[in-house]
Amino acid sequence: VTRLRNHKGRWAKPLAVMAASLAAAERLAHFDADERAAFSDVSAPIVLLRMRTACGLAPSINPDLNTVGLLRPTTPLHALIAASFARPLVCTSGNRECDPLEYEVDAAEKRLAGIADAWLHHDREITRPIDDSVVRIIAGRRVTIRLARGLAPLALDLPPLPPTLAVGGFLKAAVAWSNGAQSVLGPHIGDQETIASRERFVAHLLDWQRLYRFEPRQIVHDMHPEYFSTHWALRQPGAKIGTQHHHAHVVAAMLEHGWLGRTVLGVAWDGTGFGADGTIWGGEFLVSAAASFERVARLRPFRLPGGEAAIHEPWRIAVAVCEELDEPGWLGYIARPSRPAWNVTPDQITAIRQIATRPQLSPLTSSAGRLFDVAAAVILGIDRAAFDGQAAMRLEAAADPGETGAYPLPLDERDLPELDWRPMFAALLNDLQNGVAPARMAMRFHRGLAHGIAAVCRKWPELPVVLTGGVFQNRLLTELVAEILADGPQPLELPGTIPPNDGGLAAGQLATAEARGGKLPCV
Repeated sequence: VTRLRNHKGRWAKPLAVMAASLAAAERLAHFDADERAAFSDVSAPIVLLRMRTACGLAPSINPDLNTVGLLRPTTPLHALIAASFARPLVCTSGNRECDPLEYEVDAAEKRLAGIADAWLHHDREITRPIDDSVVRIIAGRRVTIRLARGLAPLALDLPPLPPTLAVGGFLKAAVAWSNGAQSVLGPHIGDQETIASRERFVAHLLDWQRLYRFEPRQIVHDMHPEYFSTHWALRQPGAKIGTQHHHAHVVAAMLEHGWLGRTVLGVAWDGTGFGADGTIWGGEFLVSAAASFERVARLRPFRLPGGEAAIHEPWRIAVAVCEELDEPGWLGYIARPSRPAWNVTPDQITAIRQIATRPQLSPLTSSAGRLFDVAAAVILGIDRAAFDGQAAMRLEAAADPGETGAYPLPLDERDLPELDWRPMFAALLNDLQNGVAPARMAMRFHRGLAHGIAAVCRKWPELPVVLTGGVFQNRLLTELVAEILADGPQPLELPGTIPPNDGGLAAGQLATAEARGGKLPCV
């Protein structure tokens, strides 16, 4: 497995494992009834499950995590190989990390030379390459993490639209469209970080237009000015409709649950999204209709020292957050010999302290995803993240469900109410100084966030609530919020078939265009 990672350049992301049968899979992970149903479903997705201890899987399959993605054979060939080998098999995409899937024989043998030791080709061409779908059971619901083979294209319950194309976001890219007769969310394409992935994105758009026989009269895009999908959309003919990132998340959740005709309180928590005020949002509470929204609360903003670099080096954000606390000795707590230390020098920390005071070098964000990064950096000593969400995944895996305490996250009433994380991190540092176990601190962090979310929701008791955004792929946090709000008067809907992450953005964009009548001027 380590050799595979080195050859693919996939240094840390978990790898999926194929088991020959449900019985074989149950020797590797714990299943409940809903998880068995998902694993056995005709769509045969990868199912994220709690891994059994000492199950024999290589630790490098899912470093520092307690979950594993399992799938069963999806073709007769898979079934023959799995039965003959009679052991679990890593089953991964035929690509180099960050590049799209290879699906043509000549290109695959050229570009994947050095990765594959042997080749097995088919005599039928692959017309449309597609990844495996990924699902997770959260609060008894099957939540789509990646919408792909077996689940996409996904029909969307929308009224007839003029031919429209919604191009989604940047990470976990997927597109949605209406050909005038039906509305559809397409399969996962992938992040748009490389030239090859962008070329595949454009080819994918044109292919679906040919298959569904339409030319878009209007294109819906995210308002982020630097997204490749936005640049592409603005170069095309026809009308353009710009949508705010988190509003699109909320509208996708409204579409999922049949609430497009209602006003809801949307809790949209993710990594980053371009805000309506030009800042970086990510911990938002939006009173939303399908066509419009009002931002009614947020997480207290904090600095991202060095901007984009802070996403990959969460210790930077931790420095900026801790500097705002009345804890002058915070660095001594973090640098205790008894805990994992950041692999940084005192000079680097001094430099980040200086950068954090300069707004032009340290943009403000209200991102919940980045707040998870801070907690993971402080509690677990994580200083670098190989992929977006890694630190949060490790923090969820570390949490002790038996811990009943919660860090305070009070709601600061002001013109725009804010959940103030300063008391939370002050209490966390105090626990760190007193030698509290990381598992207990991780759980107190999750529980504190859940109580904070519930406190904001209770301010609008007349509104139904939807949880959306990539943060709510976190099973622990989502189930805590559901548990806390279970006895309240508000209907609460959780993520479902439409991915809560950016893979579902295009569905929300398409629904927003329908609600606005498709007549907005160019943004």
